Amino acid sequence: MRIGQRVVICGTSDLIHDCAEGLAKAGATVTVADVRHGAVARNSSYTVMAGHGIAEVTGGSEVKGVRLVPLHAERDEVVGTGPHIACDVVLSSGGLSPTVHLFCHDGSRPQWDESVAAFVVPRQGRKGVACVGAVTGAFDLPAALAQTTQAMQQVLADLGKRETLQTPACAQPARLAARPMFRLPDGKAEGVGAKAFVDYQNDVSAADIELAVRENYHSIEHVKRYTALGFGTDQGKLSNVNGFVITARALKRPVGEVGTTTYRPAYTPVSLGALAGTMTEDCFDPSRYTAIHAAHVARGAALEPVGQWLRPWYFAKPGEDLHAAVNRECLAARNGVAGDGCLYARQDPDRRPGCA
Repeated sequence: MRIGQRVVICGTSDLIHDCAEGLAKAGATVTVADVRHGAVARNSSYTVMAGHGIAEVTGGSEVKGVRLVPLHAERDEVVGTGPHIACDVVLSSGGLSPTVHLFCHDGSRPQWDESVAAFVVPRQGRKGVACVGAVTGAFDLPAALAQTTQAMQQVLADLGKRETLQTPACAQPARLAARPMFRLPDGKAEGVGAKAFVDYQNDVSAADIELAVRENYHSIEHVKRYTALGFGTDQGKLSNVNGFVITARALKRPVGEVGTTTYRPAYTPVSLGALAGTMTEDCFDPSRYTAIHAAHVARGAALEPVGQWLRPWYFAKPGEDLHAAVNRECLAARNGVAGDGCLYARQDPDRRPGCA
């Protein structure tokens, strides 16, 4: 689907070229700003600016263009001035981030893998849980299939089976290695010039994160709460990894040491109605029953909740309404024995009334 007439895509991996081909095929004029110096276009349908990043998006109520800057081949630094390209849509991609949430919902933590610049789950999984594919950082299909075959081979071994599984063969096109980049440099000090938004929903910028660190918030949980990073309805799916890395660099600490915030269910939004849907009757306000509840029911007791305990209100005889039954029971209590359903009182000429 063509989302604009003139599109600029900036990113760090071959994923942006997949997108560029699709948009060009739909009729858009596409320019790719690839931060990797060795990047080339796959065909003539789009243009590639290798070793460039976006320093600024121009326009007011709508996108008018971007200002590109050339980047150092190894360091995240600007090394000169670049062109201004007119466009009406800007897309960006920092690569892939594994969906580790389900693995972490029981309190487990992901591990930082520098080779894929992402938080991944341990390849060995945990007891009763096998982890394969993208969640471990194996984003390519051949690697994911190999991991799956290995995991299933272990399942067979645990069951005492001797069969040997073969990994399915599949073609994998050659890809240029990604270049991790979490904050596109613009040649200016942080907080100067155009804002570099990290969390698009809560408008948290890279400068906000650095300010939090200067204010002595060194725990990533504290940085999150000071800046509102990841507080939106997406719960950080778009922004948190960038925020973690920017925090680590501001602290001059390894990303894995800074870690992540807590992953909590649910992964996708759930309506309050769905959560409360089962909370009716006994599922919402459970009834409590005494040991002699069945005897009360057998004797025709009308029951009432007393602190959630279902206790007899009155015992009506045939033809009696509430008032007639209560009057009869009051008379019985005056003349002999009274019962409230759980506690019983007795009257004795030699002692004061008490609980039996």
